[in-house]
Amino acid sequence: MARPRQPATILQLRGSHKAHPERVRADAEGAAPFCREAPDHLSMPVRRAWDYVVARLPRITLSSSDEVVVEQAARVLAAIWETEQRVGPLAGSDARVQAVE
Repeated sequence: MARPRQPATILQLRGSHKAHPERVRADAEGAAPFCREAPDHLSMPVRRAWDYVVARLPRITLSSSDEVVVEQAARVLAAIWETEQRVGPLAGSDARVQAVE
C-alpha cells in the first residue's frame, strides 16, 4: 500500500518546493482550523489540562477534527492530576508534569 500524501503545509515548511517548484499544490478543503481556546462546557481543571496539551502540540498539523481527541486527552490528564492530588504521585508518572495554576 502506498504511503499517504504529506499535507502541503508540511511540505512547504520542509522546503520541498524550493527544489521542485512545479510540485507546489494546494490541499483539498478539509476541516476548519483548530481552535486553541478550550470549549465552554469544560470544567476549570479540564480547561487547564486543555491549555497544557494544546501548548505542546504542533499547531500546523491540527484541524477542527482534532478537537475531540484533545478534549479526551485533557479529561484524562485532569483526572490523573486530580488523583495525584488525592493520593500522591502515581507509579511511573513524571514528577515534572503538574497542574497548571
